[in-house]
Amino acid sequence: MIKSQTTIANAHDFTDTFTAEYDKNHDALTIITPTSGKKIKVTGVFVSTEGAATAGQRVRFYFDTSGDTIATAVCTNAVTNVSIQPILIKGAVNESVSITSNLGDDKNYFIAVNYREEG
Repeated sequence: MIKSQTTIANAHDFTDTFTAEYDKNHDALTIITPTSGKKIKVTGVFVSTEGAATAGQRVRFYFDTSGDTIATAVCTNAVTNVSIQPILIKGAVNESVSITSNLGDDKNYFIAVNYREEG
């Protein structure tokens, strides 16, 4: 079945954006929790580092319960901007989105996640 451009655009639409800036490593930090009985649909991810990270270090976005990876941004030792969109990844009902990062303490990074809650 061939989908119209409008159908495709609507599938990648989002209603919310989570943004945050961090300056230390995180292990299993929950960033988005759906309303009870709903699931999260991620449609885009953005990561920007200050450039002080060690090459090959990363920020990983994943669903808590399943452990399924949404996106992983591998950073360089220069300023890194990673934009992964459009994507369309859905979690299970009541499944939160979390991150892990190993950029190092005092290695600032900014993240943005475009998403929509679905019933």
